[in-house]
Amino acid sequence: DKRPCVRRRGLGTEFPFTKGEGWIIESLSDSVIYMSFYTIVRQMRQNNIEPSQLKPEFFDYVFLNEGDIREVSKITSISEDIIEKTKAEFEYWYPNDLRHTAIQHISNHLSFAIFHHAAIFPEKYWLPAFSLNDTLNRFGEAMSKSKPNVIQIAEVSGKFSVDLTRLHLASNATPETILEWKDTEVKFAQQRLKKFWEYALSVVDVDRDVNIEYSFPSKVLLSSVKTNLKKALEEIEKFNARDYILDGYYANIRILDEYQKLAVNLPEEEKMAVLREVIEMIVVIIAPVIPHICEELNERMGNKDYISLKRMPKIKIDKEDTLYALQAKFMTNLLEDINQIVKLVKTKPNKIYIYINAEWKNDLYDLATDLFKDEAVQIGRIMSSAKENSKLNKYMKEIANDAKQMLKDPTIFRIKMLAPEDQKKAIQGYEEYISKRFNNTEIIIQIADDKEIHDPQSKANKARPMKPALLLE
Repeated sequence: DKRPCVRRRGLGTEFPFTKGEGWIIESLSDSVIYMSFYTIVRQMRQNNIEPSQLKPEFFDYVFLNEGDIREVSKITSISEDIIEKTKAEFEYWYPNDLRHTAIQHISNHLSFAIFHHAAIFPEKYWLPAFSLNDTLNRFGEAMSKSKPNVIQIAEVSGKFSVDLTRLHLASNATPETILEWKDTEVKFAQQRLKKFWEYALSVVDVDRDVNIEYSFPSKVLLSSVKTNLKKALEEIEKFNARDYILDGYYANIRILDEYQKLAVNLPEEEKMAVLREVIEMIVVIIAPVIPHICEELNERMGNKDYISLKRMPKIKIDKEDTLYALQAKFMTNLLEDINQIVKLVKTKPNKIYIYINAEWKNDLYDLATDLFKDEAVQIGRIMSSAKENSKLNKYMKEIANDAKQMLKDPTIFRIKMLAPEDQKKAIQGYEEYISKRFNNTEIIIQIADDKEIHDPQSKANKARPMKPALLLE
């Protein structure tokens, strides 16, 4: 009884139970259903309908499907055709699929929205979902019109650009967390956006129909980008905008950066062709975040239809894509391991020996994965199961050491594994790049159970699936 429902100042709707006394309905009541008016205002303006024509019977017919259209037309002096078009627009757009606001508004705006929709509209027009976000801070305090820390919406396009602002806000925090706006972080996002723009501009004139057999690095690029985009689409289906952007946009820019280093000796025609292919995919899928930039690039690439009028594409990942994406992840980790050792020894190696695990270790890790999907690793169970396995029982001494390693880090056998030959192919595909990155050193790739293996420090037996052992000479 202490919650106000009427007031006497400002514009609004007269309170029907106190006509003539100056009371108007509290604006909060109007504000929670004004989305319905958005759906029909275009018809109001296009057909020059005056406020005096908008009788209650008009809204009853359009919003509630009550009354006779001929009678409504007669009362309002609005043609039946316009009334039907107005109703059709409302039916098309309503209900509002997702009502988004701040957490602080649960007790007022959102509660009122539920009450008013339930009281006024048929159930099929009730709001199906709400989404909420926490505050946006600047200088340590929540942005507010009453404080000098607010950035006016009118300033955004000139100072930052609307695409950049949307990209930064959506990618830096989840709705339930507080986001601190920092101009320095916005500049980083701007640099990444500029880099993406440059990549895209470099291929807008490339023929998309050119038939080129891609090399290993180009296949890895294509599969990695597709894998990231599929993950991005899965995230946005769950309304997870942050991970959608991180997977679909930022992760792919990093992959493009890495490809530029790897592809330094590839034919220019191949590089441009694969870049065109992946950029075109990224542009379409990331368009909801940076629509103005993506529409511009889409047109420059020779596409006549707006991205916004297209359906979001479905990304299909086949076994080959999965393999190449896994090989890319494997190589990223391997390069980091080599880099760390080079820094540690503080000398430039003449040779880098890369020892890949024997096939039986993949079998062991597969066995452990089946045994301990949802429980802690037990050495005894590993040993007893391995003893009964014809592929493993001849390696019991080595398995005892590996089982101890699993006990120290049980996550290592829960990642997806590459077979030794697939690990080798990945390293061979990057061999020239690894050599140049580390002072033109010689790269020697060996599998741990090779008969003629050079292993003076017994490193090979320490190799694990997805984790080669290394020797620098």
